[in-house]
Amino acid sequence: ESGAQARLTVGCRNLSQETVRVVIRASARPRGQSRGRGARGPREGQQWAKTVELGARQVAGEFDLGQQSFEDPMLWFPLGHGEQNLYELRVSVSLAQTPSEVSHQVSTTFGFRSLESAIDPRTRSRQFTVNGVPIFVRGGNYIVPDAMLRCDRERCWTEVRHHAEMGLNMIRLWGGAGVPYAEFYEACDFFGIMVWSEFWITGDCDGRGATKDSPESNPDWPLDHQLFLECACDVIKKLRNHPSVVLWCGGNEQVPCKELDDGLRALVGEKGSLDDSRPYVSGSLWGGFGQGGG
Repeated sequence: ESGAQARLTVGCRNLSQETVRVVIRASARPRGQSRGRGARGPREGQQWAKTVELGARQVAGEFDLGQQSFEDPMLWFPLGHGEQNLYELRVSVSLAQTPSEVSHQVSTTFGFRSLESAIDPRTRSRQFTVNGVPIFVRGGNYIVPDAMLRCDRERCWTEVRHHAEMGLNMIRLWGGAGVPYAEFYEACDFFGIMVWSEFWITGDCDGRGATKDSPESNPDWPLDHQLFLECACDVIKKLRNHPSVVLWCGGNEQVPCKELDDGLRALVGEKGSLDDSRPYVSGSLWGGFGQGGG
C-alpha cells in the first residue's frame, strides 16, 4: 500500500473594475474505475477550497490551494504495462457573497505515476522506469502533420491510436515544430503513449551547424531569450499534468545557447522548478540518446 501527494495551484483573472473576494473550489476523482495492474478497487477523491481577494482587473498567476493525500492511488502505466488510470480535476470559482453561484469552471485530467530516468552505464543509453517497471522504449518521431494545422480532435486521437496499434509506446515531438493541440496529449494519456517533448531549437536553422552553403545566422538564436523562456514557461504549465509526458529536451540535434539552456534547466528538471518530476536533456543527440550511445 502506498500514497501520493497532489498540490494544486490555480490562476485567476478578475474581469471587473472592482476588488472582489472569491471562493475557489476543486475536486479530484478517478475517471472511471478500471481493473488491472495499478487499479485495485474503488477510490475516493479529494477536495480543495480557498477564499482569495482579487484587485480590479488583477491577473493572479498562481494561488496555492495546498496539498492533499491520495491513499493507494490508481496508477497510470505506459502501453503494455498496465492500465492508463486517470483522475478528473474540476475547478470552480464563485463570488464570496454568493458561493452557490458558479462564475466560471474548468476541468482537466491528470494521472499518478512514478518516473525514474538514468543512463545505463553498460549501454550508455537512457533508461525509463515507470512505477518501478523498466520500460523497453519503442517510438517514432511526430512532426506537424498538416501545414494548415487542420488537426481536430478526431485526427489527433486517430494518429495517436495508430501509434498504439503499431505497438509503439513513445512519441518524440520534433523541436522544429510547434506544440500539438491539447487533444494530442489527452490521447497519449488515454492510450499510454509516452511523450518526449522538445523545445524550439533545431540544428538546421540556428547557425551553429551551418555549412558554407547555408545562410549565416546568430548562434544565440532565437534572439529574444526572454520571450522564448516565457513561452517555455507557459508550455510547461500547460503540459506538466499529463502523465504521458516523460522527458523535456532543449532541441533537435542541437543544444540551446548557454543562457537559454540554463534558463530551461531552471524551469524543468531541477528540484523546486516548475516541473521537477521529469528529466531535462539539452539536445536530442546527448544525454543518453544518439551520440550518447542510445
